[in-house]
Amino acid sequence: ALWMAAGLLWILDASINISMEPFRAFVGDMLSSEQRAMGFAMQSFFIGIGSVVASLFPWMLANWFDVANTALPGEIPPSVMYA
Repeated sequence: ALWMAAGLLWILDASINISMEPFRAFVGDMLSSEQRAMGFAMQSFFIGIGSVVASLFPWMLANWFDVANTALPGEIPPSVMYA
């Protein structure tokens, strides 16, 4: 089970890198050399903010909007499903 989880994590990481690389290249192609470092920094900042918001979103739905965060065994809680 541990090897399966490690393999799936590796596949997930590779797929995220494959999907993000065109956007990284786009920033490098569209900005001048003076703006390129700031462009990559801003891109990394917004990716990080998006990751934090995405991980907090189920909690926000459950605590701020009263969306249920529990489910029957074998089902996905609504707060996770809507997030």
